[in-house]
Amino acid sequence: MACASKTRGEARRDCAALHRETTTLSRAVGIGGERRGHFVYAAAQIVVERGGPLRPWEVRNDRSNSPPHRSRCPDAVYQNAHARGAATALSIHVASELSGTCNAARLAAEAAPLPVTVLDSETTSLALGWIVILVARAGRRGATLDELVALGERLRSQAALYAMLDTLEYLRRGGRANRVTEMLAGLLDIKPIVVVANNRIELAGRVRTRSRALAWLRNRVAADAPLHGLGVVHARAPEQAAILAGMIQPYTPAPLIVTLAGPALSAHAGPGAVGVGYVRA
Repeated sequence: MACASKTRGEARRDCAALHRETTTLSRAVGIGGERRGHFVYAAAQIVVERGGPLRPWEVRNDRSNSPPHRSRCPDAVYQNAHARGAATALSIHVASELSGTCNAARLAAEAAPLPVTVLDSETTSLALGWIVILVARAGRRGATLDELVALGERLRSQAALYAMLDTLEYLRRGGRANRVTEMLAGLLDIKPIVVVANNRIELAGRVRTRSRALAWLRNRVAADAPLHGLGVVHARAPEQAAILAGMIQPYTPAPLIVTLAGPALSAHAGPGAVGVGYVRA
């Protein structure tokens, strides 16, 4: 979880607002296990640039040369979980190599009013979301905390996010590509495809044109099926996302999730990115 922090008071107000949003999401996907006294927390994130909070679309629209920065305050979430009667908490976070939230959560856990287990998902976006949903469902079925942690550790090794980038500009800003590579990709209309898994962002493929990139993503999904969960994520590219959703729908019996990219992914991928997030069965 990340919050804007110009002053301590403003930071705590932002944390409270963000926690309300996270709690709403948690109820929607069935997160929590109050019957057994466990609290499963999915770390939400707001990216901060120049001292003020940015919403996801503002991250994608920002054209400054410096990458967004994040500030963290998960302590309020743990305090709230304790107030709600949880005996323990499992706190699942975006990849530690992409964000400082895991380290911040571990520090906050030391002072938390209840035992907190922090789990690094080693991924982000929909891949992280599926890990949380599957862990939460297990909690609802009565799994112990140790069983939930073991499940989360297993699922993160099976989770992946693949994304077609419309430009390398945003990866270059974050130090993951150089300007020459970016210029060549633009001149040749090359669409890089990256994978976020195992705490790394790596180049998974290079193709010419968006249509070939979408076909690459479909083939990747087909190769990794069967899947526990599958969805499409995009950064202001609804038409491409709809096309991709139609291409991969046969690989999941459940209704397909199509969603906007959150701040963390948007900061690295940039506008026009389209991807798939899933957990292999």
